[in-house]
Amino acid sequence: MDHKKSPFIEDRTGRNAWRALEQYAPVYVVIYRGQDIVRFSGGNMGGYLEPSSGAASLKLFGLLRKSLRPAVRAALLAMAKTNQPVLHEDIALTIDGKSRLITLIVTTIAVDLCVVAFQDSRVVGAVGQAMGARISHTSHDILAIEQELRTTKMQLQIAIDELDTTSEEMKSAAEEYQAVNEELQSSNEELETAKEEMQLVNEELHTINADMTAKNETMTSLNSDLKNLLDSTDIATVFLDNNLRIKTFTSGMTQIIHLRDEDRGRPTTEIVTLLNYSELQGDVRDVLLSLKILEKEVRLNTQGMTLIMRIHPYRTIDNCIDSVVITFVDISARKRAEERAALPMGELDHRVKNILSIVFAVVKQTLISNPAPEAFAQSIAGHIEAISRAQRSDQGWRSGRYLVAGPD
Repeated sequence: MDHKKSPFIEDRTGRNAWRALEQYAPVYVVIYRGQDIVRFSGGNMGGYLEPSSGAASLKLFGLLRKSLRPAVRAALLAMAKTNQPVLHEDIALTIDGKSRLITLIVTTIAVDLCVVAFQDSRVVGAVGQAMGARISHTSHDILAIEQELRTTKMQLQIAIDELDTTSEEMKSAAEEYQAVNEELQSSNEELETAKEEMQLVNEELHTINADMTAKNETMTSLNSDLKNLLDSTDIATVFLDNNLRIKTFTSGMTQIIHLRDEDRGRPTTEIVTLLNYSELQGDVRDVLLSLKILEKEVRLNTQGMTLIMRIHPYRTIDNCIDSVVITFVDISARKRAEERAALPMGELDHRVKNILSIVFAVVKQTLISNPAPEAFAQSIAGHIEAISRAQRSDQGWRSGRYLVAGPD
């Protein structure tokens, strides 16, 4: 016979061996994180289960027999604490009205997975079967009571350990709560302080707001006063920046330069002007360089107006030159008055020149005809008296007559 066997024969042999021993293998459940059942082993598992009433569930302690729940819970706690497999023997259990001893096995098989197995002690070995046949009914009860006592002691120890752990956790939690309470109290005090600071800041803001409101009202009043002052003076004024752009202007400027509110910010080179004056840009730059006031007499092309133009450096409160101010004063009426006043003065000047010419001629003629001083004085006095009478006579001046009379 060939000693080499095919894989098929070995696999079939293994399955047959497993079927033969399946009735002696322990039943088990695989649970996830100590709560949910994810797999049943099959076999005689029903003897260890006793589902609770209510909604269907795969919770381990909702399906186990009530008598097994303390021992299984204690074994799971012990395994979680020691991270080692747990084996509890001779646990008394009544199935179908018969008392029997079982062995409980709890061990980890993967992360978050563990197996809980139950093995009937009757199938452990032949020695156990022979011993079970000879044990009397009373000894069996005593053994069950002792096993229950051991289980109870183990559960009590586990409960004590859990109580100590819970007490330490509660103590730690109390300390944490105390620390949290102190932090909250500190935060509350900080919030109170912040609230007081915010209240002070709010009061300061109210004060600043009131000051700003008062300053705005003052500025509005000052702007109104300045506008009324400029309008009442009838002085056309325009404010330019350093780039010759229009900042603001008075209403009188509209009669000189075609300006609108939309023209603020536009260069003066883009504005149509009525002035017969083309040196504005150069004069403005000269004023900005020299910081001296420039005054010129200019005229309008269409209306025949004569204006005095003054270019002033614009000084800020800090005495900084920021731009220029150009003013235009209408002097047309004064020019016309000067022209009217110039006519009588010219006529008077003409008359005075005529009189002096006459006097010179009279003196010359009298000196020729009367060389003697006494006769000259008497003769010249008469001639001057005649000229005076002719001067006082409008008729004489209009006809151009004058008298040259006197003693011979």
